[in-house]
Amino acid sequence: MNRFREIARFVEYDFEKNVIIEPESRIGILKKELLDIISLNNPRVIVKAGLGNHELLHEIALNSDSYITVVEPSFKNIMSYINKYKGSGKDDRIRFINGDIENFPIEMRIADLLISIDYFDFISTGRVIDEFRNSIEFGSLMFLSCFILDGGDIEGVLDDFMKIVSPLHNDYYLQNDLLTFCTLNELKPVKNHVAGLEVDFIELISYYREIFGKTGSEAEQFLNENAAVFSDLYKLSGSKGVIPYSIGVYKRKMPDSI
Repeated sequence: MNRFREIARFVEYDFEKNVIIEPESRIGILKKELLDIISLNNPRVIVKAGLGNHELLHEIALNSDSYITVVEPSFKNIMSYINKYKGSGKDDRIRFINGDIENFPIEMRIADLLISIDYFDFISTGRVIDEFRNSIEFGSLMFLSCFILDGGDIEGVLDDFMKIVSPLHNDYYLQNDLLTFCTLNELKPVKNHVAGLEVDFIELISYYREIFGKTGSEAEQFLNENAAVFSDLYKLSGSKGVIPYSIGVYKRKMPDSI
């Protein structure tokens, strides 16, 4: 599997369906958090890892005077946005790079604010976090939001389920592990909170089956076999449950004084 092509195909499909990456159901909370950060910090350069939802990127452009660069795996998604907002004022200041987020094509220390939303579970985070950090100016910020494991899911049962459902899935972190991971990579947590978001597990299986062609029977069997765990940790009732969603701001560590 060529990961870049598969990721591009996935985000292209989801761009049309708007289910996984920046879905309408959480645009409100994401927009509020981001616009507050932009208002308070007035970043000169914003770098966004993934185009995501039309609406959110457009709102960022409208509510800032920042130069904005977006790294997006799908050229089709880029052209869709450009055709929709061409000539609409501040959107003309957005520059797109049709590139691989896992080989982040951004100069060192260029970003005053780096934004990563809903990509962390299907990109190689160990490598990407280095590239994200290096692209952020010392003392500047990263906004990161992603699904995480329930604190009691030490065995990673939700991860095991997602790896059956999606061949692209990497890992969900425990919240404390995510904070530690970022801290060890010189990105100090500044502000974090966790929201519980409702998910229909059967619809999720069906959605990924449409993309990757799996039957879904193995995932449904796994869900049934681990129903007690999903009920206890993820409030599974019928086909629906609740998964924790981490929204955080991190600051790149200043270099030690010489």
